Amino acid sequence: MDLDPYLIDEIKHGKVALLFGSGALYGAKFPDGKGLILGDDLKLEICEQFLGGEYREETLQFVSELAINKCGLFKLQDFIAEKFDGVEPGEFHKKIAQFKWRALFSTNYDLLIEDSYRLATDSLQKCRSIVSNNDPLDEASRTDEFVPLVKLHGCVTRRRDMAIPLILTIDQYNDCLANRDRLFKFLYQVAYENTMVFVGHSLKDPNIRHVISLIDKEVKEGRPRYYLIKPGARQPEIELWQSRRITVLDCGLEDFINAIESSVSTKERRLSLALPPRSHPIQSKFTRNVEPNAELISFLSNDVDYVAGSNINQEGDVRAFYSGAGQEWFPVTNCLDVRRTLGKKIYSEVIRVAESERESGVEFYVVKGEAGSGKSVLLRRLCHDSALEAGLLCLYARPLANITFEKLEFIYQLTKERIFLFWDNTAANVVPMAKILRAARKSEILLTIITCERYTEWNGKCEEVLDSYLTRNYLLPYLGPMEIEELVGLLDRHNCLGPALEPLTHQERLGKFEQSYGRQLLVALHEVTMGASFEDIIQNEYDALQPDQAKLLYRTVCVLNRLRIPVRAGLISRVFGITFEKFQKDFFRPLQKVVLTYGSTDTDVHYMARHSEIAEIVFQRCFDTDIDRYHEYVRLIEALNISFESDRRSYRQLIKARNLVDIFSDYQDVRRIYEKALEEIGRDSYLLQQMANFERIRDSGNLSEAVSLLKEAAHAAPHDQSILHSQALVWRKRAELAEEIAVREQFRREARGILNSLASSGGHTPHIDSGLIEIALDNLSDILTDSDLPEKTIDEAIRDIEKVVSESQKRFPTEDYLLSLEARFAAMLRDEPRATRALQAAFSKDSRDPFIAIRLSRIHLDNKDYQQAELVLKTSLDQRRGDKRLNFAYGELLRKTVSGSSDRKAYYYQRAFAPGDQNYQAQFWFARFALESTDTKLLEKSISAFSSLRRARVSHEMRIKVRDIFGEYENPKRIRGSLVRKAATYALFRIAELPLNVFLHENNVVDDVWELLEMGEQATFEVGYSYSGLVCVNLELV
Repeated sequence: MDLDPYLIDEIKHGKVALLFGSGALYGAKFPDGKGLILGDDLKLEICEQFLGGEYREETLQFVSELAINKCGLFKLQDFIAEKFDGVEPGEFHKKIAQFKWRALFSTNYDLLIEDSYRLATDSLQKCRSIVSNNDPLDEASRTDEFVPLVKLHGCVTRRRDMAIPLILTIDQYNDCLANRDRLFKFLYQVAYENTMVFVGHSLKDPNIRHVISLIDKEVKEGRPRYYLIKPGARQPEIELWQSRRITVLDCGLEDFINAIESSVSTKERRLSLALPPRSHPIQSKFTRNVEPNAELISFLSNDVDYVAGSNINQEGDVRAFYSGAGQEWFPVTNCLDVRRTLGKKIYSEVIRVAESERESGVEFYVVKGEAGSGKSVLLRRLCHDSALEAGLLCLYARPLANITFEKLEFIYQLTKERIFLFWDNTAANVVPMAKILRAARKSEILLTIITCERYTEWNGKCEEVLDSYLTRNYLLPYLGPMEIEELVGLLDRHNCLGPALEPLTHQERLGKFEQSYGRQLLVALHEVTMGASFEDIIQNEYDALQPDQAKLLYRTVCVLNRLRIPVRAGLISRVFGITFEKFQKDFFRPLQKVVLTYGSTDTDVHYMARHSEIAEIVFQRCFDTDIDRYHEYVRLIEALNISFESDRRSYRQLIKARNLVDIFSDYQDVRRIYEKALEEIGRDSYLLQQMANFERIRDSGNLSEAVSLLKEAAHAAPHDQSILHSQALVWRKRAELAEEIAVREQFRREARGILNSLASSGGHTPHIDSGLIEIALDNLSDILTDSDLPEKTIDEAIRDIEKVVSESQKRFPTEDYLLSLEARFAAMLRDEPRATRALQAAFSKDSRDPFIAIRLSRIHLDNKDYQQAELVLKTSLDQRRGDKRLNFAYGELLRKTVSGSSDRKAYYYQRAFAPGDQNYQAQFWFARFALESTDTKLLEKSISAFSSLRRARVSHEMRIKVRDIFGEYENPKRIRGSLVRKAATYALFRIAELPLNVFLHENNVVDDVWELLEMGEQATFEVGYSYSGLVCVNLELV
């Protein structure tokens, strides 16, 4: 038979999707006693099995309802599954797997298509069934390796899943759509951009008529022509389908498959397929001659770039780069970027370090900087040079990458070489990074992760989770004089000086950039070269776009890309009715300077603005009223399909309560946005949590509703600890607003119970501990204002606070949150005489209690009554000499009052910790004072303690922070030392006064002095004490 040339061409290009109905079973092999079952056949079978042969004239819907009512849903679905058990595909069914399809859809429950792919010996793709919203649709559709088989009406393999029952009639769509609505959104997306072929349906088939009506409703005008395989179709049927732009093919599935088999050669079928290679450049790193498996090839093709030379060569636009467009590897491979001083420093200190000199097998570095400061380009430059100059095994994470420890470990096992993973946008990848670092520390893998993030994002989203893994952080500064010199040279060389710099001399150009000091690189480049404000330049770009629809498309891309998330082409297609081909044809040229296209295949295309800061300006300028923003948010939420990773991230950022509060002034707009999200997404646990958070943070929010929403969210996601955190915050907020003390106490008990539950199940965190301390302080505040309560109640409340603070200090010795809470606690006691009297009375009754003794001593210390402060601690210590808290408090008292010898201070600090515990402060102060001892054993213990502290799991800042000075801060002594070692970035001095060498980093002296340092050089300096040991401060050459 002859097929439409257009259809053949679409099949050659892999742009056809099949939608199977029950007629697709024609030609299949059925076991003895079974035969082909169509809609009416199934109804009759159900009547015979469950209804005594009656109701044969009724509809399938009514018959099914009667059967379910009589025997239950599972029994009916088991019966249906049994009818399809043992069905085998015909030989022509297996040929379906010989072609590349954009997607497969089915309203059948059987496994015919899955088995066709399983049994085919020459399939081009792997078939992956998608039955519910929770199945990995994104993974199954992002590359040509897989073809998704979307089972719209359910599957016999999931017949015991109450969330996705088999859909027996069209009336069940409304009731059963909640857990498969994203499958239908995917159908609409595919149906708009691709040719659909309906297989095994008839004009009377209610399923296909309903699906086509849904497509007609959802898919805008301009869709491709569709085809219906229908043997024996008569002219009135053909004309009816033709009126709906559906061409009827008068043949069966077998004839259709044979026809395309003869019309599309094997070579043409493979040309449409972007198959992953069977080999990869990384094999040169393997320690044995093995082929990489398909999973590894997929990871290296889709999730990371393995940087090895020509594989990262790309074309690009030089002017676009200097206008803020990153363009992946293009600027780095073509040397368009300024070689940042910080990059050279990291290359020296992190990359070119010998394995024997590394302190840990697992390293984690972060580069922090402002938005638009050049972090991402710096990260790519580091990766490029580390791979091509140093010859290291370097991976660069792609946007939306799915990176796991298991994948990295597999590479390490094959190479036995340290992996350098460069991973941008830390805030969006906190959880996978933490999981990888946690698992890596427990393994033998050698791994260095280098990431970069904005200061605000790191502090707000990353610090608490990742700080303990941090080896060191680096801060990216403004351009220095040498960097400005290089940048001006690059702009001149590539004719990108712009109208403002072009007429100036070289020195004048340098002066313009020097005048822009304090502005980030992205901003400076625009303002200095164009001679206008950054915001106005971006506005003018937007105003100049033609046609008007290009403006609308660009600003929608910016709404999402300002959140640093690539925008899926399928989402834009749903919003605007623009396929990727139409975008390339009609909008590529007008948008090519402001919108970047990212993706390796037409199924994985994403759009991005040049930079998220530019996207933010477009958003602020072009959506300048709440009503404009509201309509855009609603339109996007309607189009999102959160089965796709980029859409899921966009959705979570769009509906985040804090973001919405910042954007919308009227809380009713936010509520309507949440209502739309509920309508489109359903009662998703994250959505419910954000709705509750909104009620908590907005003015006069409904906290009762917040409690109810969070209860529902916790039920839907019982293992999500962030929901429990939100619950605790709401209960505490309710306690703050309650007028009666009894009610406040009740609400605090709720919050305390949730936090304790979190600590029991997942361990303590700074967030949990700070919450518990704040609740205890709130409770003490109420107690102190109630004059009728006995002092014993005050005593117990203070003891409880002291206990939780003490335990938190042990767990998190370097956390700053304790400082502010401790200050609040001290102020409350200082301002309330009853508190002091209560503590004194309690101490008189029981001087053994360390919590009471420590707090009372601190009150005396604050009041400058040093003698009484010491007496309290000595009295308690006489009775509990081994108590670590009392020993530490006494050591602190001696240090703060500058009394007692170094040996005496070391004595008490040593008794305040046990080997291997996390009481780092006690260990440090012991090591610091013991180092001044004349006792040889004490000196050895001090050196050992410093060695242990260098390996402590604290941030780099905490590790190198100078905490004391030799001779005390108030009276520092300058020491003379001799240079005994000079490495690339640090030097060591020997001094006579202390038995450890003193460390000097090149950053702590000016460049000229560093260059003058030679072996044996004499210098004077102050000696600082840090967790890492002794540090040079204020060095001067002799």
